[in-house]
Amino acid sequence: MKKVLQMLSVLGLVLVAAEADAMTDQEKQEVTYASEAAPNHITDSATFVIFRDGKFQTIKKGSNDFTCLVVRNPNGRFEPACLNKPAMETVLPTLEYHTARLYDGASTKQVMGEIAKKFEKDELPTAKVGALVYMMSKNNQAYLEDTDELISFPPHQMYFMPKLSADVFSLAESTFSPGSPWLFQEYPHMSCLIVFTK
Repeated sequence: MKKVLQMLSVLGLVLVAAEADAMTDQEKQEVTYASEAAPNHITDSATFVIFRDGKFQTIKKGSNDFTCLVVRNPNGRFEPACLNKPAMETVLPTLEYHTARLYDGASTKQVMGEIAKKFEKDELPTAKVGALVYMMSKNNQAYLEDTDELISFPPHQMYFMPKLSADVFSLAESTFSPGSPWLFQEYPHMSCLIVFTK
């Protein structure tokens, strides 16, 4: 039995090595970037996806319930992210649609209107309680549409939930202060509590 387990372990290592060799240089770089989002104990066994041809496609299959990627837009946004299973099920569909429409040339205002209508038609889910997105890279670049600029954004975690008022947490929605939580209304049908990390 011990020999069988050893053989299976070796086979697993061979398959991982073969998968790594099969990735393109671009995909390997994407894994490196996306790995900045969360602690090693998560990223070492995570699945990795890349956005191309209008959707997120798997480039490396993992063994835990986390999926890591890089959030981008045509204006230079760069935010590595690792999503847990509830976030993959309920946040990623909206993120994927949002990203695809921006690359189609739609404005953020237009896309948000479309997302609201899709939610009303049950075509997009709201977030499950417990949906978590790690975005702990020190290289985050967020895009501010109002001023058309990229800014460095602090490492943080995003706890998504169905749409809530900031009053629930006694927070001002406009609050943005590293060290304090911030309720961010990223999408019309869901909210997220942002917790800044060091």
